[in-house]
Amino acid sequence: MNYFFENDIKLNENISEIDIKILDNKYEIDLNKIIKNTNFVISYEGKDIITNEKIVIDKYNTNILLLSRKLINNIINIKHKNTINLIDIVIEKNITYIIKPYYENTLISYYEIYKNNNKLIKDYFKQIIDGIKYLNDKNILIETIFIDNIFIYDDNIIISPYFSDSDTKLNKKNILYGSPLYNPPEIFQKNIPERENILVWNIGMIFFQLIFNTNPFEKYKEYDDINNNDIKNIYHINNNIDTDLIDIIFNMISIDKKNRISFQNIIIFFEKYNKIQTENIDDDIFIFDDS
Repeated sequence: MNYFFENDIKLNENISEIDIKILDNKYEIDLNKIIKNTNFVISYEGKDIITNEKIVIDKYNTNILLLSRKLINNIINIKHKNTINLIDIVIEKNITYIIKPYYENTLISYYEIYKNNNKLIKDYFKQIIDGIKYLNDKNILIETIFIDNIFIYDDNIIISPYFSDSDTKLNKKNILYGSPLYNPPEIFQKNIPERENILVWNIGMIFFQLIFNTNPFEKYKEYDDINNNDIKNIYHINNNIDTDLIDIIFNMISIDKKNRISFQNIIIFFEKYNKIQTENIDDDIFIFDDS
């Protein structure tokens, strides 16, 4: 397939002599402070001119990824403790700018604190799933969630995904949205998988990185070289981490999509985990049925 994991597709962002751009007379973009640069969105550090607070401004390249008025109306009304609550949306010259709060602490930066703590890990994962489920229930399509777009603030986990209206991961020019790491291998084949299958893979990648603090495929150059059993053997599973939690993560990032768990069963899995913690029930049996 000749698609390498370490390289995201990036736009060539030409920084002009003017380093600061003003949006709607309210927001200041520092064009020299790029937080993330993908092929469909560039995230900048900015400032609210009125409050002087630091913000994040996502500049969507709408020539690649269309954000419809309906989607914009939906995402501006996001209100959930585990999702980013947007400040504003500005549209100038067919470019969409999404204004978001700036959070200092990524969840992965707390790795040394939570890495051997089952209770914390399960709680954090459950909050991530709750945030994603909320967006799904609102019919808001998640384009990609990156590991460094998951934050911790006031003991809450906050996801800050990129959004989409597209029902495919490839545009008319056959350009892939997002990073190859967060897309399943079948995305590079003619039969593009359903959105749910892509989302499950994306979540699995995040969970793997949060537990092991590494990219599961860093030793590989191409998807064709990957063997799931080989990946499992690379990592010495810490005895402090529940094996059923490890197993469900590997089910999410199974190379064979037939073995991948559904998003609904991920929800059920973590609801059950939460119930066990609350009621202190000792029950190791859980059966997945994706039929």
